[in-house]
Parts: sequence; C-alpha cells; structure tokens
Amino acid sequence: MNRHVCRVCAMKILFSLDLNSSYNELEDLSRKIEFVMDPDYNSELTDSETEAFILENNPFVQELVLGVKHNLKRIDEVIVNCLKNYTIERLSYVDRAIIRLAVYELLETNTPASIIIDEAIEITKEYSNLEDEAQSKFTNRLLDDIKGLLGKCE
Repeated sequence: MNRHVCRVCAMKILFSLDLNSSYNELEDLSRKIEFVMDPDYNSELTDSETEAFILENNPFVQELVLGVKHNLKRIDEVIVNCLKNYTIERLSYVDRAIIRLAVYELLETNTPASIIIDEAIEITKEYSNLEDEAQSKFTNRLLDDIKGLLGKCE
C-alpha cells in the first residue's frame, strides 16, 4: 500500500472518528479488529471494518491516526492560529480530517513540507473539492501559512 493510499485511509478513519465524536473511543476500533480477524467471521467487510483492519495491519496508517489522536489539542491550536475570519468548527469533517493529518505530519515527521502539502491538496481534490477548486486552494493557503508558522523549510 503506497503512502497516498495510507493517508487516504487515515483521513477516512479520522473523518469517521470526528463525525462520531469518538476520538477518545479508539478501543471500539480494537474490538472491531478482533471481530474481523476472527477466523469464523466470513461475511463481506463493511467500510469501517476494512478501515479498522488496515489500521491494525499498517504501521503508517496507525502512526497517522494515533498521532493525530494524541496530538489533537496541539494540532487544533496550530490550525486555529492560522485560520483567518474562519473557525475550525466551520470546516467540513472531511476538510478537518485532511488538514489535521497534514498538520500532524508537519509537526511530527521528517517528511518534506512540500510533499505533505501536495498530498493534502490531492486528497482534498479527490474527496472535498467542488467544481471550482476553491477548497483545494483554501487548504493550500492554510497549510502554507501553517508551514510558515512552524518555520518549516525545504
């Protein structure tokens, strides 16, 4: 699984957790994983079960999801500090998940900022953009501001 696919999977899990207000309930995912891994379980996997399976079996996805969960307060503070005439609550769940994921990577990984921002923009185009590309431009501008705030250079 390439890193883009891993980031998309992590974004979907973060979206789901935010939508269900369950960042503090990752244990539920562990129970789903145990259920899916049960050898007697032979029905088709739902999306959430597939995501849980991937989360359990892919260290990069796990790092991203748990990293955002454990650093959520700090990540949200960084985002809020760079939003202009906007609140974090006004962001859609999908956009919030994409931006949180990118901010986590900017804060905690050695991945070059340009790669992180390009990935976030691509995921935004894939899952959030309308016909006018306004959301990908918003995401790009916000992440560039955050990169500047963090003093990240290439």
